[in-house]
Amino acid sequence: MELFSNPINITGQSFFLENGMEKNGFMTVKFEDFLGTLFYSKVVDNTQPSIIEGEKGNIYITDIANPTKVSINWNEKKDEEIVFYRPQVNYMNYTLPVFVKALENSGDFSSSLVEKTSFCMSVVDFLIKHNGIKFN
Repeated sequence: MELFSNPINITGQSFFLENGMEKNGFMTVKFEDFLGTLFYSKVVDNTQPSIIEGEKGNIYITDIANPTKVSINWNEKKDEEIVFYRPQVNYMNYTLPVFVKALENSGDFSSSLVEKTSFCMSVVDFLIKHNGIKFN
């Protein structure tokens, strides 16, 4: 959503372990000009890169949560690779102080942050209800 704006429509499916806990699933998101499918797993730390597939080629991103390499495989051009150093960082060390500061300032969050967070939470809430995810 950060890359492509808010989707027009979202559908999804979850798969569950024998004990009823969600193990993995997928979402299909419809944007104005294209569709996207997102796969996720809560039980596997996949070593394969995340992929954004397009008509002109594919983008491969290693470790989507803390990317260090992006490869672009063009259909009709020479492939590109971007490697960058990122130290292992616990991003909560940065996120939490910003959140606390906003709370101390009477909840003075930027409207952009509130809109993004609100929309992401509405997507999560929709998928929880749509996919029958239960919290015990």
